[in-house]
Amino acid sequence: MHAVGQCDTPSKGVLSLAQQEAEARGGKFLVSGFILLAAVSRGDEISKRLVSAIGAAPDAIAGAVEAEWQSASQHRQDVPATLVNQGINEVVNAQPITGRSMVERLIAVMLAHETSMASRVLGRLGIAPQDVAHRLNTPA
Repeated sequence: MHAVGQCDTPSKGVLSLAQQEAEARGGKFLVSGFILLAAVSRGDEISKRLVSAIGAAPDAIAGAVEAEWQSASQHRQDVPATLVNQGINEVVNAQPITGRSMVERLIAVMLAHETSMASRVLGRLGIAPQDVAHRLNTPA
Protein backbone atom coordinates (compact mmCIF):
# COMPACT_ATOMS: atom_id res chain seq x y z
CA MET A 1 0.00 0.00 0.00
CA HIS A 2 1.26 3.48 -0.86
CA ALA A 3 1.92 5.63 2.18
CA VAL A 4 -0.89 8.06 1.24
CA GLY A 5 -3.32 5.20 1.87
CA GLN A 6 -2.09 5.12 5.47
CA CYS A 7 -2.74 8.84 6.04
CA ASP A 8 -5.61 10.00 8.21
CA THR A 9 -8.74 11.59 6.72
CA PRO A 10 -7.68 15.25 7.22
CA SER A 11 -4.34 14.53 5.55
CA LYS A 12 -6.00 12.89 2.57
CA GLY A 13 -8.30 15.91 2.25
CA VAL A 14 -5.36 18.34 2.31
CA LEU A 15 -3.44 16.28 -0.24
CA SER A 16 -6.48 16.18 -2.51
CA LEU A 17 -6.95 19.96 -2.31
CA ALA A 18 -3.23 20.48 -2.96
CA GLN A 19 -3.40 18.26 -6.04
CA GLN A 20 -6.38 20.24 -7.32
CA GLU A 21 -4.43 23.46 -6.77
CA ALA A 22 -1.46 22.09 -8.71
CA GLU A 23 -3.65 20.93 -11.59
CA ALA A 24 -5.47 24.27 -11.74
CA ARG A 25 -2.08 25.90 -12.28
CA GLY A 26 -1.00 23.40 -14.91
CA GLY A 27 1.15 21.37 -12.53
CA LYS A 28 1.13 17.60 -12.43
CA PHE A 29 2.71 16.90 -9.06
CA LEU A 30 2.08 17.72 -5.44
CA VAL A 31 4.51 20.31 -4.13
CA SER A 32 4.99 21.42 -0.55
CA GLY A 33 3.77 24.97 -1.15
CA PHE A 34 0.38 23.76 -2.33
CA ILE A 35 0.12 21.38 0.61
CA LEU A 36 0.86 24.32 2.92
CA LEU A 37 -1.74 26.46 1.16
CA ALA A 38 -4.39 23.73 1.27
CA ALA A 39 -3.72 23.04 4.94
CA VAL A 40 -4.04 26.67 6.09
CA SER A 41 -7.08 27.38 3.91
CA ARG A 42 -9.47 24.74 5.19
CA GLY A 43 -10.70 26.67 8.24
CA ASP A 44 -10.67 23.61 10.52
CA GLU A 45 -8.85 23.17 13.85
CA ILE A 46 -5.71 21.90 12.12
CA SER A 47 -5.73 24.96 9.88
CA LYS A 48 -6.10 27.26 12.88
CA ARG A 49 -3.16 25.60 14.66
CA LEU A 50 -1.02 25.91 11.51
CA VAL A 51 -1.89 29.58 11.04
CA SER A 52 -0.99 30.19 14.68
CA ALA A 53 2.33 28.33 14.37
CA ILE A 54 3.19 30.20 11.17
CA GLY A 55 2.05 33.63 12.34
CA ALA A 56 0.58 34.72 9.00
CA ALA A 57 -2.97 34.89 7.65
CA PRO A 58 -4.07 32.38 4.99
CA ASP A 59 -4.46 35.15 2.39
CA ALA A 60 -0.86 36.30 2.97
CA ILE A 61 0.31 32.70 2.56
CA ALA A 62 -1.77 32.39 -0.63
CA GLY A 63 -0.12 35.49 -2.06
CA ALA A 64 3.34 34.18 -1.23
CA VAL A 65 2.50 30.81 -2.83
CA GLU A 66 1.41 32.60 -6.00
CA ALA A 67 4.59 34.72 -6.07
CA GLU A 68 6.79 31.67 -5.53
CA TRP A 69 4.96 29.64 -8.18
CA GLN A 70 5.43 32.40 -10.72
CA SER A 71 9.10 32.93 -9.87
CA ALA A 72 10.63 29.54 -10.64
CA SER A 73 10.36 26.60 -12.97
CA GLN A 74 7.10 24.81 -12.28
CA HIS A 75 8.96 21.51 -12.55
CA ARG A 76 11.49 22.24 -9.80
CA GLN A 77 9.40 23.66 -6.99
CA ASP A 78 10.74 21.23 -4.37
CA VAL A 79 14.30 20.05 -4.11
CA PRO A 80 14.53 17.15 -3.99
CA ALA A 81 11.62 16.60 -6.35
CA THR A 82 10.62 13.57 -4.26
CA LEU A 83 10.28 15.64 -1.07
CA VAL A 84 6.52 15.23 -0.70
CA ASN A 85 6.67 11.44 -1.07
CA GLN A 86 9.61 11.24 1.32
CA GLY A 87 7.75 13.41 3.81
CA ILE A 88 4.58 11.33 3.64
CA ASN A 89 6.60 8.13 4.15
CA GLU A 90 8.43 9.68 7.10
CA VAL A 91 5.22 10.83 8.79
CA VAL A 92 3.42 7.54 8.24
CA ASN A 93 6.33 5.57 9.72
CA ALA A 94 7.10 7.95 12.63
CA GLN A 95 5.81 7.93 16.17
CA PRO A 96 2.89 10.34 16.62
CA ILE A 97 3.46 13.66 18.36
CA THR A 98 0.87 14.32 21.06
CA GLY A 99 -1.75 16.79 19.84
CA ARG A 100 -0.26 17.11 16.33
CA SER A 101 -1.97 15.88 13.19
CA MET A 102 -0.27 14.11 10.31
CA VAL A 103 -0.76 17.30 8.27
CA GLU A 104 1.15 19.38 10.81
CA ARG A 105 3.91 16.79 10.97
CA LEU A 106 4.16 16.60 7.16
CA ILE A 107 4.50 20.38 6.90
CA ALA A 108 7.18 20.31 9.61
CA VAL A 109 9.13 17.71 7.61
CA MET A 110 8.88 19.80 4.43
CA LEU A 111 9.89 23.00 6.24
CA ALA A 112 13.04 21.26 7.47
CA HIS A 113 14.24 21.44 3.84
CA GLU A 114 15.26 25.00 3.01
CA THR A 115 14.92 24.11 -0.69
CA SER A 116 11.23 23.23 -0.40
CA MET A 117 8.61 25.50 -1.93
CA ALA A 118 6.92 25.73 1.49
CA SER A 119 10.15 27.05 3.05
CA ARG A 120 10.59 29.62 0.30
CA VAL A 121 6.95 30.71 0.71
CA LEU A 122 7.49 31.41 4.40
CA GLY A 123 10.77 33.13 3.61
CA ARG A 124 8.85 35.52 1.34
CA LEU A 125 6.80 36.45 4.40
CA GLY A 126 9.88 37.02 6.56
CA ILE A 127 9.15 33.90 8.59
CA ALA A 128 11.91 31.42 9.48
CA PRO A 129 10.73 27.98 8.27
CA GLN A 130 12.88 26.14 10.80
CA ASP A 131 11.16 28.01 13.65
CA VAL A 132 7.74 26.96 12.37
CA ALA A 133 8.96 23.37 11.92
CA HIS A 134 10.17 23.39 15.53
CA ARG A 135 6.78 24.64 16.78
CA LEU A 136 4.98 21.96 14.76
CA ASN A 137 7.27 19.25 16.15
CA THR A 138 6.46 20.27 19.74
CA PRO A 139 3.54 18.47 21.38
CA ALA A 140 0.43 20.63 21.53
